[in-house]
Amino acid sequence: MYLSIYLFTILTIYYLISATNDESNDRPISEFKINDEWVALPEVFSILDFSANSSFPSDDDIEGQQQLRSSRYWGRIYIPGWPQTIQYYRAHFGTRDPPIGLTRLIFPNPRTGCSSFENIDRYQDLTKNLSYVVVVDRGICTFGSKAKIAAEVDWLSGVIVINNEPGLDHLPGPDAHDVDISVISIPQLEGTQLTNYLFTYSSTYSSESDSFIDAYIVPINCDKKQSICLPATVVERDYISLLAEGGIIQTKSTYPTIEFLLSKFGVKLPSGSLSLAIAKPIDACTNLTNIPSLTNKVVLVKRGNCSFYDKAMNIQQAKGAAIILANDKEYITRMGVDPRLKGLEIDIPVVMVTKRSYSYLAAEFYLNNNISFITSIDVSATSWFDIEKLYDPISEWPRSEAFITKKYHEMKLIHSQSPNKLLAIEEAYNLKLKTLNIKPDSNSVRSEL
Repeated sequence: MYLSIYLFTILTIYYLISATNDESNDRPISEFKINDEWVALPEVFSILDFSANSSFPSDDDIEGQQQLRSSRYWGRIYIPGWPQTIQYYRAHFGTRDPPIGLTRLIFPNPRTGCSSFENIDRYQDLTKNLSYVVVVDRGICTFGSKAKIAAEVDWLSGVIVINNEPGLDHLPGPDAHDVDISVISIPQLEGTQLTNYLFTYSSTYSSESDSFIDAYIVPINCDKKQSICLPATVVERDYISLLAEGGIIQTKSTYPTIEFLLSKFGVKLPSGSLSLAIAKPIDACTNLTNIPSLTNKVVLVKRGNCSFYDKAMNIQQAKGAAIILANDKEYITRMGVDPRLKGLEIDIPVVMVTKRSYSYLAAEFYLNNNISFITSIDVSATSWFDIEKLYDPISEWPRSEAFITKKYHEMKLIHSQSPNKLLAIEEAYNLKLKTLNIKPDSNSVRSEL
């Protein structure tokens, strides 16, 4: 046995020496095999510099901002109307930065991106100033192969790879290190949700359906303390500040404005005229008794008795098109799901309206009138959060009655153009007076509407 081990060791050493010295062996050791082809590994293995300076340049230092942007190895994808951002990691290869400005994300055929794309030119819109990126599934071929195939289309700026397992990677591409295209990856759950939206939900409910969606791909920089994380450039901070978090529900009948806020889970709202339905039971917490009447409808649901996730999942399983959830107060907020990843199971939109707005929408249902959603930056989560805080009668109001009344009138003046907010301010004010055993002023907001 010892003799066999000795001979094996000698032969192995001899083979390695021969392989190194043999001039006829033209395959370097630093090669790897793709199918039947041996490809040399590059000398440089990553374009990423994780130690690069992360200090924010001044707002007028455009060149410094661009350098910072180029060095960032992760970021977020912002889709107008989409309830949450999608985190991405930049790959170890691909010499081009993610495109700046509005970018069309194309979901091509074949989905793997392992062969030339079919009819790809139809996605170009020469009337708009857009960049273009293809979104492909992981698998079948190497990341480098996907990038090189995308680079064959001269008007494409990048490729996004949807991971096929939880988590994110900085994708390697030793077979395409210098490919002139941007390469990033996004998580499996977010990618799957986006794909389902485009090929199932949007094709059913949107008049603008197609296998693409427009977005901003934004590199994010965190300061050294990791306490502030912002887009690397001022112009991209401006882009995302103009993305709507809510909007207005248009009705056939005349009511005070009905404001809504998007939830932090689900998908983009459908466009066009939409039919209403009311869940039975109204809280949608238990088995629904009117499932056939909910199919393809925007379903009215009341808050309470179970989680937002449970309500959304029950309506989704009943094939509802969207949920309008009525708060039990006169304010609205952006609903969330804990843990966040659980919310990625919801493939329909969810919005919140006030208690009073629900009564208007219920009337529209009984009148058999349709509604439509109009997103607007004028309806923001920040301004509504300021209203919500007033419902804390201890910390958000002054102590004396005179200053309480003064703040009440100041808030009414600030939000005088929003009937929804005026009702919320009145409700919060009356709750505060109740804690002080003070009778509310008879000159209520309702008389002003």
